[in-house]
Amino acid sequence: MQNRRTFLRGSAAVAAAAGAAPLLSACGSGTGGGGAKDAANRTFRAPARTAAPRVAGAEPGNAPGVPTVMTAYPDQPFRSVANKPGKGGDVGIFQLVWGAPPSGKGNLWLEQLNQRLGVTLKQTLVPSDSFGDKTQTTVAAGSLPDLFYINNDVSMAPAVLRSVAQGAFTELSEFLGGDAVKEFPNLARLETYTWKNSSVQNGIYGVPRGTPLINKIRYYRSDWLKAAGMSEPRTLDELFAMLTGFTRASLPNHKGGSPYAMVDWCDDVFQSVFGVPNKWRESGGKLTHYIETDAFEACLAFQRKLWKAGAYHPNTPTLSVTQQGDLFNQGRVGLYGNGIMSVVSPQGSIDQLVKAFPKAGMAPLIPPGHSGGNPQIQQEPGFFGMFGIPSSVSRNGRNKARVKELLGILDYMAAPFGSEEYLFMEYGIEGKNYTMKGGQITPNATPPANVTMINYLDQPENATAYFPGEVERAREVQKVIEKATPISIANPTTGLYSGLAISKMPSLDQMATDAKIGMITGREPMSKLKELRANWKSQGGEQVRAEYERALAKTK
Repeated sequence: MQNRRTFLRGSAAVAAAAGAAPLLSACGSGTGGGGAKDAANRTFRAPARTAAPRVAGAEPGNAPGVPTVMTAYPDQPFRSVANKPGKGGDVGIFQLVWGAPPSGKGNLWLEQLNQRLGVTLKQTLVPSDSFGDKTQTTVAAGSLPDLFYINNDVSMAPAVLRSVAQGAFTELSEFLGGDAVKEFPNLARLETYTWKNSSVQNGIYGVPRGTPLINKIRYYRSDWLKAAGMSEPRTLDELFAMLTGFTRASLPNHKGGSPYAMVDWCDDVFQSVFGVPNKWRESGGKLTHYIETDAFEACLAFQRKLWKAGAYHPNTPTLSVTQQGDLFNQGRVGLYGNGIMSVVSPQGSIDQLVKAFPKAGMAPLIPPGHSGGNPQIQQEPGFFGMFGIPSSVSRNGRNKARVKELLGILDYMAAPFGSEEYLFMEYGIEGKNYTMKGGQITPNATPPANVTMINYLDQPENATAYFPGEVERAREVQKVIEKATPISIANPTTGLYSGLAISKMPSLDQMATDAKIGMITGREPMSKLKELRANWKSQGGEQVRAEYERALAKTK
């Protein structure tokens, strides 16, 4: 499973594009037309959710967003789609791939997918490292395919969020809101928070790819903690002692140089410890940015103390994600992980570490609160992009038959765990791409690129924790997410549209990051924070706040 948190985060090209993204003209005011910014006081119509069919051996979580542990795949998978959703012809699709796109020639899986759907998919496969630029140029050109992957995180593809606001994509509440979604049973099984958080000003502009609300759980070196004679930290002092203790050269199971506690800033951990808001704090319709809070100042002071004590790798300010991973694989990192699934899944971070150091161990960290209570874990958005239908394709929602055909295709792709369709979408063709025995799936030793590289669609794979032959590992994932969910906090601006945020927040975020690094490393005094706050307000932050507050008022 790929880790979304590494995808284009901080990309200079995308940030630079934010303020200069061309706007598409509004696409009319038909049934599904009209942009998000014009939808004053629209009420969100949540799709009526229905539970997925119960699978033998399933162990459900205790709250929305907590994955269900699956102990085995059914020997006789059920059918979740009765008929082919397509009516023949071509369906263009703009989608993300994690790496270089494979050749389309001789792709048996794609041929079978087309047969199952009753259409011929015409894919535009966009590698992650060029996704922002390709999205911008495609949107600017104005000719969009039938299904378009919208990643409306403004730091990834800002042009597309502008186009949503301008009316370039069909507003789908008529087709998916309330009981209407029951025409698409697999889409009706998606979590309500996924629909809500992926909405824009309460409008549904696409079918989301759901992810857990709690994802970025760090794992610590449990073998190091044991060697240091410590236990999992329960206080701020114990957390400091653990992290500084992870710099001892005598620690076991590492090679190639000195060990360090951290190779990135671990802001998610320390901001949770000190109760820093998740980007913004909302009270009575008024917003406070996280850098304006006393909690952020206390968090910075603690990170500065850790830097001075040598807990961070000295090159942390400049290490790439690849370099961080290399250090981890050398056994030299004590606190690591950008996404819980990428850490614990087969062939993930833990498996790579144990392969090199069989006696190494890792355990999940729910850090203590700064005063000894609970932390405030920052929630993720709960989705990673969505597939929208351009208004030019739907004729502003008037071509209802075409909209329903395309939603039917997405419904097929969203088949739940236990179904025949999910098995095909996730693993490919039995005997060619995987084998299954006793409910346990064994993929080929070398995953087929012509499946794994082009099936990143709207499957609900994150709704379940299924690791063939590793049930206890799946239970650990569920347990830690269950523990974190009740003490988590949302970003109150999720789902709001602000044009100023698109144009100004990338540079404002970079300003905050630069100042943060300067203060943590001691290059700047802590008094730099006062200057940062003043500059943030005067250079656009106050305007962004005001626009978000107006958008928030419209959704109440």
